[in-house]
Amino acid sequence: MKKMLILLAALLLVSTAASAQEYVTLAQLREQAGDGWHGTYQAHGREITIDADLAWMTESDACPIVEVEGIGFEEDDERFDQYLALPDSHIYAFPCSVSVDVLCRDNKELYPLGAYMGKSRQEQHSYLNGETPVVPPENNALSYEEFLARIDSDLNRLTGFTLHDFHIQEVMTTSCAYKTKKVNGEEMNGDPLTKVGEWHLDAQQLFYGIPVVESSVHPDIPGGLFHYSYTVPDNFWFQFKCMREKRVMEEDVPLLAFDAFIGRLEELIDAGQLRGVDEIAFGYMPCVSGNTHVLLPTWRILGGYHKNPNYEKELMPFVDEDGAILYPIGYREYYFNAQTGDMIDMPKKNHDDALPNAYKVLTWDDVK
Repeated sequence: MKKMLILLAALLLVSTAASAQEYVTLAQLREQAGDGWHGTYQAHGREITIDADLAWMTESDACPIVEVEGIGFEEDDERFDQYLALPDSHIYAFPCSVSVDVLCRDNKELYPLGAYMGKSRQEQHSYLNGETPVVPPENNALSYEEFLARIDSDLNRLTGFTLHDFHIQEVMTTSCAYKTKKVNGEEMNGDPLTKVGEWHLDAQQLFYGIPVVESSVHPDIPGGLFHYSYTVPDNFWFQFKCMREKRVMEEDVPLLAFDAFIGRLEELIDAGQLRGVDEIAFGYMPCVSGNTHVLLPTWRILGGYHKNPNYEKELMPFVDEDGAILYPIGYREYYFNAQTGDMIDMPKKNHDDALPNAYKVLTWDDVK
């Protein structure tokens, strides 16, 4: 009996050590995840292709747990006066968000031909994760540096933050809009409909160098992102939805090793639910805990998923008979607890006034 107890104790020590080895620091996780996830799997009679690069990874070495609150605005705030002085301006101020729309409908550079109901064409270029745009918006007077300076000024005026507090997720540039014409059966640009292309930027707020990868769109719920679009001085709009730190709840927490996290995703493949992944990103998810909001470490994947393993319709992008790329409803972003690999139960789409519930946080003492 004594030998059996000693053997059981030894097995428990081995099991605990193996479990502890599954947890790493953020610095170690960054090194492990650098090459992303690539491979081919066979499951439920299907071939599952994984070609997921890491979207962007923080250079931070620690992962704190942070309590946050939304930044609110009042519509009579004098900081809005300079926008209200412009034609066709509107301010939408909320407890956790502000939108400024300056959309001059009489600007002939934007609407020279009036309403047009026919087919039009417009080129768009996308630059991800801080990449410097190569093709500027057509005929736009602002350089990229001037566009960033303009954003920085408005952002600082209204929130106190600067662009250094954000990760630039995407910059888009557009050409002017043109009527569509056909030449020898090929669609080409016809007469111009507008005279100026547009700058557009999306950014994620950083906390300790870690981006907020998802937040509610509801203006009364804390979130960490902003959007900014600009064509000419009397035609631009932006939405700032930012948070401020209240306190650090944990200075650093353990994270599931990358191979262990991939192992959890492979379980979903084997179950016939996960049908493909195109992108992986690490960051914070704002979650609700009682009357407080906390940022918790999260993995976000872009892929095809369905709970029913026997669901036979396409879940990954495909080319239809007309040559257009179609994106099925099951192809979207899914979120996972970065400490356990469990899928996070997100609020239903018709409940945009809610955040996911906070999960129990593991500390380094818990995984020793």
